[in-house]
Amino acid sequence: LRLAVTGAATIPVRLIERRLVLGGQLDIAGMPPGKEPIDWYRRWLLDRVKAAGVGLEVVLGRDACPADLRGAGVLVWAAGSRPTHREIDGADQLPVLALDDAMRQPSLAGERPVVLGAGAGGAEGAHHLAHTGARVILVESKRTIARDLIPPLRYYLGQELEREAVEVFTSVASIRLQGDRLFLEVRKRGTLEFAGVTALVLAAGRTPVPIPEPLTERFAGVVIRIGDAGRSGSIFEAATDAARLFRGGVSDAQSPDPDRRPVGRDGAR
Repeated sequence: LRLAVTGAATIPVRLIERRLVLGGQLDIAGMPPGKEPIDWYRRWLLDRVKAAGVGLEVVLGRDACPADLRGAGVLVWAAGSRPTHREIDGADQLPVLALDDAMRQPSLAGERPVVLGAGAGGAEGAHHLAHTGARVILVESKRTIARDLIPPLRYYLGQELEREAVEVFTSVASIRLQGDRLFLEVRKRGTLEFAGVTALVLAAGRTPVPIPEPLTERFAGVVIRIGDAGRSGSIFEAATDAARLFRGGVSDAQSPDPDRRPVGRDGAR
């Protein structure tokens, strides 16, 4: 969104979103309690989109297709990432959800979800699900949660999880399911068993959404990846990348690039 509204001030931009609403990860990040500033930023960006005028064409509810690239000199891929798939014994016996889907529709996760992965996103997702009434189990293989946050924020998030009665287990060596029963092998504690599990929510690791090959097989322009589509990072890092891209010269990138090398976060000009 930041890139589209900034670019539309100088060149025609077509913004394509497969969902029927704009916002992407911002509408997820702004859901947990205490995240109101992110939701304000999302609404500010949406207001900028509405005010962009004829320079910005918005297409909702479908994937991009080769026809969208006719006459274009630059394709900016900002489709984000998805949770990395994990093989878990017995996982086929329960619903397995991406964190994004569980946060958008908490009822899918049920009353007793297990969130796998306690980085900042997983921990905040567990907090959000617990705030909606679920009895959440949060599982992490490392010794601490939210390692990607600075210590004061990590401490604050830990206090919020405790306040919402989220059961947090770190140093988990293995996971398996048997029906609705969860078995955790925890270092120095042995095997822990939980009954009544309703869903697995994947929040461990992120894999960039790839560009479909048919989309670019005849495209001779520059392909640029930003945000999680290039390398995992925070939403505000992605927004900074987008602003820098146009400020530093997307006009330079409009000439065809014979190598068509994807530009990630470090390569944004």
